[in-house]
This record gives sequence, structure tokens and C-alpha cells, in this order.
Amino acid sequence: MGGYVSLRDGCFLVQGAKNSALYDLERGRVYRVEGVAEEVLKLASQGVSVDDIASKLGLKEGFLQVLSEGRFISFSSKKNFGPLQVSKPEEDLKFMWLELTSRCNLRCIHCYASADAQKPSDEPPTERWKRTLEEGRALGCKNVQFTGGEVTLRKDLRKLVEFAKAQGYEFVEIFTNATLLDEDEVRWMADLGVNAAVSIYSYRPEVHDRITMTPGSLARTVEGLKLLLEHEISVRIGLIVMRENEEDVEGTVKFLEGLGVDPRWIGTDVVRPTGRGRNEDLVPRRYLRSTCPDFWLGDITRNRCWPGKIAITSEEEVIPCIFARDLVVGRYKGGNLADIVHGEKLRRLWGITLDDVQVCKDCEFRYACWDCRAIAYTVAGDLYAKNPWCAYDPYDGKWPDGGGTMSEVPERPSARDDLVFREVEDEAVIFDPASGSMHSLTKTAVLIWKMCDGRHSLEDMVRKILERFEAQPDEVRRDVERTVRRFGELGLLKAEDG
Repeated sequence: MGGYVSLRDGCFLVQGAKNSALYDLERGRVYRVEGVAEEVLKLASQGVSVDDIASKLGLKEGFLQVLSEGRFISFSSKKNFGPLQVSKPEEDLKFMWLELTSRCNLRCIHCYASADAQKPSDEPPTERWKRTLEEGRALGCKNVQFTGGEVTLRKDLRKLVEFAKAQGYEFVEIFTNATLLDEDEVRWMADLGVNAAVSIYSYRPEVHDRITMTPGSLARTVEGLKLLLEHEISVRIGLIVMRENEEDVEGTVKFLEGLGVDPRWIGTDVVRPTGRGRNEDLVPRRYLRSTCPDFWLGDITRNRCWPGKIAITSEEEVIPCIFARDLVVGRYKGGNLADIVHGEKLRRLWGITLDDVQVCKDCEFRYACWDCRAIAYTVAGDLYAKNPWCAYDPYDGKWPDGGGTMSEVPERPSARDDLVFREVEDEAVIFDPASGSMHSLTKTAVLIWKMCDGRHSLEDMVRKILERFEAQPDEVRRDVERTVRRFGELGLLKAEDG
């Protein structure tokens, strides 16, 4: 064949400590690359020619041609296998949390701000918050959330929200527990085009009210939520998962959908170890660590949460995230917001990428992963520690998503329709365009694969093999089951109901 292997336009190989991933920027996807395909791409990235790749890996003629049918690679006469270049963008201020008050009519057991009903003596006045809004807008910020505590306890909330809209803020959100909302307040929000965010912890009153430590709070929150929905206000739901409610998550989501909440705006998040949330007894048992996600790529220079954001607390401390209470980058005094935003402390925090983070820097998914430095810092006390919620180990290349349990063998297995199957001499190769992996098959495996059409049973496969080869029936039956199970584990078969 000659020449060199090239990746198609918009595709890049990112190598980790053990495995590699293929980033398809045009389609916004990232694929795990395994087996022969990974070895081919690694050698190609080193400038090894097609002929030398085939020789080094012992590939038969035609194997690389099959790989090219999977839409990711092509062949050229010149070396053209560029690395993924990821630059650190110069960040502008894009979003502000303004924590107007630390007062709250509830006393949630996990509150990141440790809010309660007590009114502080030095709560920032209206004019100070207006000046904050002016300075933020002058720095280019167009998005703001008013939060607390319970933000509706501020008597000047309407003035501040209207001032923000007059300043040209395009996205204005009020984060509330909704217990104090009434018809007049909600109509005003609708007329002004304000968004809302509401916290709900369970569809069961006894669970929700135990978390808020306030009897009747779920009923009042639901009343407020219904008002928001009736006035067609865009509502985002924050469902914080903790040990108290982790068994209720699915039921709560269905309950919210039944009320008319758009399911796209129901977000679940594990309790943050900040404020009263530092209590280890709150940590859920099942929802803590992630399993392999279905990665979708956005802007790979922005896979971190806090760049371009600041929060200003009710004590006027400036932090990079509402949950990063200990990472104070300055104190707002009125007139000095630009100095803080352009200051070395905040810029250093904004500039951290996963290329700087322990373990993550060796992960092939590091440009596709959504990272939260606030969690890493509050749990580990280290800005450069791996996010403890991530369960992937790039050094052994495994997600804890299977538990090592034996998968079921379908009685009439059926191969996926999108796979590329090609026979090469006495063997065959399967290329999976969804994962970027390529699998070579032995003679026996080829026979089994050809009968994975949804019509042939495992016994049909056993009989076919016994017609071709002399072997013990029990041994052949075990081999057939083992092979079909492996096809399933590799994701090459349709679901049994599909």
C-alpha cells in the first residue's frame, strides 16, 4: 500500500498512560481506541510508514484498508499526523454569582453557605451591589445569578434585578427555595424575563423536610414552583444528592416532570463538602463516583468549570466559584473589581487545566472531561489533586462500570448494523466506528460471527462448528458461549430487545 497513515480532518489522537482516545472535533465526539487500531495510530503518530506498521504488527494485507473504512483514517504520500493543539484562552469575566444575603428561612443540613435565619450586621447595602453590577458589566460580564441564603428575603431584590437588566445583563437568574414566592412576585419575574432556579430534594415530604429541617417546606416549594411554571418562567431544578435522598432521585425526577418541569433542566449534583455539607455522614453511598460517560466534545479549551466566573459572598469576599469558599482571591471594596479580576490570584486559578492536575494529566479523556477544581480542593486540600468523584484510572484504563460480573449470553445474538466486517485470507477483522476499535477473529470466531444475525441460536452455532471441525460437543458449546459473551462485552451485539 505504501505511504503514511493520516487522520481525517478534525480528528486527533490523545494518548493516556495506558489507553488512547480519538477526538472527532467535527462531530463533537470522543472514542476510546483499543486493540490493533490503537497500535496502528500510535505508530502512525510517530511517523512510521504504512508498510513498516504492517510489518511491526504482523498485519495481513487488507487490515489497514479495513481501518480506513471506519471514516477516521486515510492514506497519504506525506507524513501528516498532527497532535492536538490545546491553547489556554485569555478569559474575560462571563458570569457572576452575587450572594446577596446569608439569611435563609430554611436550615438545610448540607448548605454550602451555612445559611440560617440570623441577619448579619454588615450585609452589603443596595448601592454596593449596584456598583458591583456596574463594574461587572464594564468588564464584559453578561450573566448573573442572584443567590443567598434565600435571596427573596432581600427587600431590594426587585431593584437589583431591574438594575441588572437595565445595565444590559442578558441572563439574569434568581436562585430560590421558592417557599416565599407569591403571585405578584412571580408575575414581576415573568414581565422582566428573569430565569429561576429552585432546589428540591425529594418528592416525599418527610425526606425533603428533614433535609431542610423545616416542616411543610416541600409543599410551599411546590406551590412556588407551580406559580413559576404557570407564568412560563424558565426554571432550572437543583437536585442535590446525599445519603438522605439518594434512593429518591428517580422518583423525584418523575415527580418534577409530572409538574411540567422540562427534564433537560433537572440537574443532579452530589452534595459539596462545603459549609454544613462537610459532614461526612451526608455523603451518598451510590452516587459518589462516576462510571464511563458518553463523552460529547464542546470547546476543548473550556472543559473546566470556573474560568470566566467569580462569586461575591455576602461578606464581600471574591471567590472563583460559589462552592470554593476557602479560595478567596480578594475582598470587594467598591471600585476594585477590575483589579481582582485581572489579578494574579484569580488568573492563576482560571488558568489551571487538566494537563496540570495529578493523574488527570495522564488521562486520554483530559480534554473531554468536565472538571471541577472546587471539589478537588475542598476534599483534598490540593488545587492539583484529581477530582475524587471521578472513578477512572488512566493507569489501568478501567472504569468501575461492570464490576467483573459475568454477562448474559443472548440465545439468538444479533450483530450491530454499523460495524465494518471484512475477511482477510483465513481470518477476519471487525472495525467498530463507534469506539474506534478493531478486532481480529480466528476461523472459529468468524463462523460464529457470521451466524450472529438474530436468526441462529447458540445450538445452531455449535452444530455448524461440529460439521467443520472434530471436537467434543461440550467443549465447543463452552467456546461458542465464551465467544458470543465476548462479542457482547465488546459492544458488538445489539441489545436483546433491539
